[in-house]
Amino acid sequence: MRHPVPLPAEVLAILQKDDMVPSEAEYDKIALDQLPPSWFSASEIHLGSPREVDLVVEAQGELRRANVIMFWTFVRKGDNYSLALAIPAHNLIVKNSRSYGFRDIEAMSATAVTVTTAIFRFDGNEYTEHSERTEAIK
Repeated sequence: MRHPVPLPAEVLAILQKDDMVPSEAEYDKIALDQLPPSWFSASEIHLGSPREVDLVVEAQGELRRANVIMFWTFVRKGDNYSLALAIPAHNLIVKNSRSYGFRDIEAMSATAVTVTTAIFRFDGNEYTEHSERTEAIK
């Protein structure tokens, strides 16, 4: 994370509703309002306007899985954050290309024999998949 920041309470409240988070909290016998900060890493980024500070959140600690990381992208709308993309991937790359004024996002995942790359574009409200390709590992 290039510009790490503490996770805002508003964003944590949204993450508490993600299927993965309550499931892990229940398994670890942790109340949702007592989630360890070590479960998330947040970074500020400008996805759209340089005046708005958006966030990319990466799963850490107990939420990380082998070869797959959960990423959440939040866009700032006025005084509030809105979840714009939640995706498990090996890598998440914020591109310089733009859609509806917001930077495109590339997510990569791999198996033992293939690599899948998906491009997500902002549609005015959230990020949606624009294209996907899977290639054999050579």
